[in-house]
Amino acid sequence: MKAIEVLDSKFTDIHWQEFAKLLENLHEKYNSFHNRVTWERKKDTLLSVYEMDKTQHRYIIFDDNKITGWLDFHIQNKGTKSELAFIGFDGMYDEFPDEFSHIAASTLLQLAKKHNCEKMYIMSNNQRSSKVARDWGGTEICIINRYELRRRDTENKLLELWVNNGKRQNPDLTMKFFTEPPEEILERYVELLCQCLNDMPHENESETQFLPTIEELKKFAEWRKKNNKTMSSMMLYSPEDTLIGFSDVSIDKDNPSNVFQLLTGIDREYRGRKLSKWLKAANIMKIYEDFPENKLITTDMRAVNRPIQKINEQLGYRLVSEGNEFDLTSQMLINWLT
Repeated sequence: MKAIEVLDSKFTDIHWQEFAKLLENLHEKYNSFHNRVTWERKKDTLLSVYEMDKTQHRYIIFDDNKITGWLDFHIQNKGTKSELAFIGFDGMYDEFPDEFSHIAASTLLQLAKKHNCEKMYIMSNNQRSSKVARDWGGTEICIINRYELRRRDTENKLLELWVNNGKRQNPDLTMKFFTEPPEEILERYVELLCQCLNDMPHENESETQFLPTIEELKKFAEWRKKNNKTMSSMMLYSPEDTLIGFSDVSIDKDNPSNVFQLLTGIDREYRGRKLSKWLKAANIMKIYEDFPENKLITTDMRAVNRPIQKINEQLGYRLVSEGNEFDLTSQMLINWLT
């Protein structure tokens, strides 16, 4: 078993075709998120990530020269005390073999050493990957569930009710739509994004923080523009025209059949007024209007965050997989490997 980075000259167009097929198979068998686009499109999109950020890496795992998995590594909070590597991986295994765990752990250690980053964070949306993280010694932060909303199963009357109630009950608030957060609100948007990300509840203690910056947001916006991707962002404003809430969805315009719900957040001072319902409902209606070919909306949610899960279940979301978030260190991987 071996791991090859997609930048390596050994990784050929034949491999890109096989990798695209692997992603389709993972989606069909394990409900992993996947947009069905051509392998050429997949290649261009992933390689352009390297142009945007040199701390992002994708490795493909080969088992007897057959592509069976992938591994992602991405530095976040760069230059701060909270710097960590965001890790994701998956593979076509009902139970990951020890050799996969070894090659993945060794690859992660090499990358952590290269970027001088000791701390790591793993988001696993399935129990197969969670077992690997536990074996490595990862500290479980919380349970995270993946949900899907099928367009045909959506409670459309409830969407309309929540939108109408939101307007009626909050006449002093204003909702605006953007495909990207505009320049003039980026500072406030980042402030609110950090607040909401780090206010999210979790079962166990963790020092992990998420500290997005204006510079990062601008880079990702440029990357989306280059790769024909967009956001569907509903923004909520106070009577003083200050941003107090948002609901973001990521969309690949080449194939918007499956879009990813990112985060819906409300400023602390305005929570408890059912504004999340208003924002989410308005955004879903907007997606259905703008992208009639859309069939699915996928989202990940912490199990402890029961209020937002209840909202999604009422709309028609169904649970498709259960996973976990973990804290991990290089020393934990060293201990496991030795």
